[in-house]
Parts: sequence; structure tokens; C-alpha cells
Amino acid sequence: MSCEPNQCGCTSQGLQPTRREFLAALGTAALATSLPVMAGPFDAACEDDGPIPLDKKLHPDWVRSLTERGEPTVYRGWDQLKHIGMPVGGIGCGTVYLGGDGRLWCWDIFNEHHEGCVPNLTTPPEGPGRVRERDGSNYVKPTDDQSSPWAIEQGFVLTLDGKPRPLDRRGFDDIAFKGQYPVATVNYKDGGYPLEVELEAFTPLIPLHADRSSYPAAVMRFTLINHGNSAVKASLSGYIENCAIRQNKPAAQGLQRRFNVTGDDTSRRLTGLVEPRPKQGDKEKPKEDIVFAEFEGQDWGAWNAEGRAFEGGPFHRNQLKPVQPSSGFTGDKFVNTYNTRVAKEGENPDVLTGTLTSPAFKITRKFVNVAIAGGDKPDSAFVEVVIDGKTVGRVTGHGDNQLRIKSIDVSAFAGKQATVRIVDRETGSWGQIAVDQVVFSDRPAPFAGAYDALPD
Repeated sequence: MSCEPNQCGCTSQGLQPTRREFLAALGTAALATSLPVMAGPFDAACEDDGPIPLDKKLHPDWVRSLTERGEPTVYRGWDQLKHIGMPVGGIGCGTVYLGGDGRLWCWDIFNEHHEGCVPNLTTPPEGPGRVRERDGSNYVKPTDDQSSPWAIEQGFVLTLDGKPRPLDRRGFDDIAFKGQYPVATVNYKDGGYPLEVELEAFTPLIPLHADRSSYPAAVMRFTLINHGNSAVKASLSGYIENCAIRQNKPAAQGLQRRFNVTGDDTSRRLTGLVEPRPKQGDKEKPKEDIVFAEFEGQDWGAWNAEGRAFEGGPFHRNQLKPVQPSSGFTGDKFVNTYNTRVAKEGENPDVLTGTLTSPAFKITRKFVNVAIAGGDKPDSAFVEVVIDGKTVGRVTGHGDNQLRIKSIDVSAFAGKQATVRIVDRETGSWGQIAVDQVVFSDRPAPFAGAYDALPD
């Protein structure tokens, strides 16, 4: 066939190489650099079946190299092991990573919407409250089993002659990791130690069978090898944190955790539960609540205000702009550092900063309960209790404008003098905090909802 101008990307002006010239040049370059030629040569300038031919003329040596068995890579030393995370746990049922030293980490099983072991919480230009997660930040600065927020306490322990030794980098000096997905092998040795331990970990994976590859299970099989001259008595045990309602801490206040164990010696099921604490007797009857601050006055009263964020005194709900649709008030006024009253024309109130400090008080109740909203900025926008110049507890907003009651536990500081500080030093997105009633109570903040229906 003839090749018409621009029919397949070539030109009749000679300004760009034709397809024939490009492929010829590619072959010449491959020969010049001793690179393997994977496909071709292609003789026709254009193909009837489009720019990518059906017959790619793959070189048989290159095709054969795809199925040749090689030697698996073995990783040793913490510098190599610390960023290893091979996913186990089944397709579409959450992710658990097997770490380089055999511990399980990045337990992404809490029905949280995010991507990566340490979600990148930067705010994109589209607006506040949204998260851009596909920016490669977990590869530029990879996490490990300690920096992931989903690194729960879990592990296995080998006990020999009454002496326990954790099966991770804390217990063994020589650890080797070999990953051949979906199976990984972790080998534990130590100089002078008679036992060698081999862990084979995998998730059930049946190619082309989605159902059988979607079991929410990680299989961990341990083999103990005795290199000594005499028999030894050893045992292997495992432990795991009860992480029910781990991501919804306000819901867990006032509840107790326990495990429910079912099954027999051959198969046991361990279920982490939370449940209401037993009712307290008359001797521990909670004292009456004390309303410490309502912010209903014309000014801050005995509270000391610094910074533009707190200019003008308490904020009236009628002064709210449509951009800040708040709710959950008690009364008409509250603290609001998104202070549209004093922001200049064109100025984003998020940039306003300041502090509001209460008069000193004596701790006579177990909790300081605060109705709070605004940004989730634990380092730059928060409410804290300060004793002797040190922060003993802190709460933040949750990325929206609805006031919710949160608690600071001060039960360990009974009789001490303290102050409450409302701080906003955040100038970026969600650089704001809203606070209503501050109440001293023997009861933690109630959770608005059924805790047993929470996703985690």
C-alpha cells in the first residue's frame, strides 16, 4: 500500500522521521548500545492494522527470557528491611502488610477512605476538606512499620528455656526476607542460638478465581529448626492489640475493651470488643457538672485574648457567613477564629491567628469537656489544658463546622491549678477553630451515635 501524508504520523515535508526511519534508527541504537532487540524489524512504513501491528515480531530469545527462572533477591539488615511491605490479606478486603522483619503493619482494615500507609493530607486547589493522595509522596518519603498510623501492636514470641524472644528485629540479629508474591519467607537466626525459625507468610491467591482470592486472611506458618546437639523445649505465642473503635477515639471514651475467645485447641477465634463499663457504685457517684465558660458575654471577660483571630469578643451565630454553616451551639455566641468581622477585603480569615487563655482554676473533676469544630490541626489549632506550663491534654476539630463535644482527661491531676488555652496559629487551609461551652465533669463526652455500628 502507499503511505499518504499524515496517515500514520509521518510527514511529507521531511521535518520528522518516518516510521521506517525511526524503527531503523532504533535498531541501530540497540546494536550500538548492545541492548537486546525485543521486536522487529518492521519493513513497512505503515501497517494495515494501525500504528501498532498485530504481529509484533517479538524476538524468541526475549520471549524465552520472560519465563526463565532467576535467583530471588534476599534482603538483610534493617536499612534494607525497614521499608519492605508486602500486602497480604486477600483482594478487596483491606490490606495488611508483611514487614521486612516479619511483623504485620499498615492494617488498613478500618473502613477508612484513604490511600497509602501515611495518607498525604495536603489540600488541593479545588477547595478545603479534600485530599490529594495520588501524588507519590509515599514513594518519595516511604513509611515504615512505626510511622504508619495503622501500625497496631502485634507480633509473635519464641520462648526457649523460659526466655522469650520476639520474632522481629528486636529479638534476632540475622533476619533475611525473600519475597515472591504472594508468598514471602522470613528467616531468623542468631549466633549461638540453637533454634532457627522460618516464617512462610502468604494470602490465598488462586489466579483467575476472584472469590477464592478474596478471603480476609493472612496465613503465617512457622518452622523451627534445631541446630543444637540436644533436644530443646520451645513454645510459640502471638499477641495482638484490641483495636476496635481505634479510629473513633471519642466513641471509645467510657467504654472498656475485652477479647472474646471461641473455638477449641485446634482452632480459636479472637474477637476484639468494646462495651459499656459496669455502672459505678454510690461511693463513686459522679459529681455535678461545672459549666466553666459559655462565651455569651459582650467580651471575653476574665479570659485573656491575643491576636486578630479573637478581636471583637465572642462571635454571634447571626454573624456567620454562608461559607461557614455551623451547628451544635448552646446559646447564641461562641469562639470562632474564622473571624470574618475583622478580615480585610479579599483576606481569607484562615490566616488570622491568636490565643485565648482562661483564668486559672483548680481541677476538681475528671474531664474537661469542650464543644469544638474547625480544622484537625493538633500542632497549630487546638484546645489544651496546661498545668505548670506543660500541656497535659489537647483536642482539635475534625475538618468541618459542626460542633462536637470532646474530652481531655485530667483525672491524674486532681487538686492542681490549670488553665484552658484556645490556640490558632494555623494560616493554611482549615486554619480555624470554633469552641462553645467548656464543662468540668466526672463523665467523658458522650458519643452521639451507636458505637457498635461504627465502621471500625
